[in-house]
Amino acid sequence: MKASSSQQPKIAPAKKSKGYRAIAERLFAEIREGKYAPGDPFPSLTALMRRFGVSRITAKRAVDDLKRRRLVTVEPRSGTTVREDTRMLGLIVLSESPLFQSVCSELSAFCQRDGYALLLGMATTGPSEERARRAKEFAEDFAERGVMGVVFQPIGNLPDADVRNAEISESLKGRGIPLVLLDGDIVPVPERSAFDTVEIDNYEAGYRLARHVLQNRPKATIAFLGPSYGTHAGELRWDGVRHAAADFKGRAELLRCDADDSPALRKCLGDSRAKAVICSFDELAAKAASALRALGRRIPEDVLLASFDDTPVAAAMDPPLTVIRQSSREIARMAYATLLMRIARPSLPPHRVLIEAPLIVRDSTG
Repeated sequence: MKASSSQQPKIAPAKKSKGYRAIAERLFAEIREGKYAPGDPFPSLTALMRRFGVSRITAKRAVDDLKRRRLVTVEPRSGTTVREDTRMLGLIVLSESPLFQSVCSELSAFCQRDGYALLLGMATTGPSEERARRAKEFAEDFAERGVMGVVFQPIGNLPDADVRNAEISESLKGRGIPLVLLDGDIVPVPERSAFDTVEIDNYEAGYRLARHVLQNRPKATIAFLGPSYGTHAGELRWDGVRHAAADFKGRAELLRCDADDSPALRKCLGDSRAKAVICSFDELAAKAASALRALGRRIPEDVLLASFDDTPVAAAMDPPLTVIRQSSREIARMAYATLLMRIARPSLPPHRVLIEAPLIVRDSTG
């Protein structure tokens, strides 16, 4: 029997949005997810009014917000369309190391190949406080411009770096923007954040490098040089060195020196007990080599010297530097692939992607 009109199921009206900002965020998410492709017509104000149950002025304010963020363009004749340059990714790098300059170039090449625009946020010069401030500004700008995702090298060299990294990461997450962390997490081990990381196994690398040094000079006291407030990656390298020394027969002694304290650095390098020096990055090793020569200590006859990264300075040193090598191309490739995976499948659990880091033995360790 046919139901009467009073028995027909009712379709609930669209739930009213809280305001134009909520509508803009919903439309932004749909643009990023590919519902509206670049160049495609965008829903009219009438369609948005009907869908969200709002007034014309609220719908127009939502579209104006998207226009301000450079996601859509409004033309008198063609109406509203999605901009052609919405396929944007962001990269925030704070390290002045040539390794990460090369990572930027490699990542840019991958984006160009696949038709993505890469917004570069380079805060690689100036005091650490200034770099951290600029990193936050880059993140805010990227979010406003509607990037699909961001690769972020966490802030280091500040006592409150963890707080600052959390603010940046959570602000992007709160806007629905996927994030991949470069060169380590934003929390100390054994904690893990909710974000993907692309890094080498810094603990294992430190252990392996210290073991190599101790095998060449079994009774060496190792001096480890690093910045006063390093990154979590640097701390993991130090932990690996410490445990290699503890595990080695005879339990090698260790010295740790703040590389930002020049008098302490000279005192540490001039200590006759220090028969090996491990630096947290290559540029610091070059500085240590110069200081050792000024103190009349020869490499490797008096002191073994080793480091991490394998930037161009390492092979150019005299003698050439023994290193744990990081591949800028592989780091960029995996950061790019991980970010695209996170954009496509945002509900996946966070991944820790480990890059191979071989030991490259050169004359600085004999």
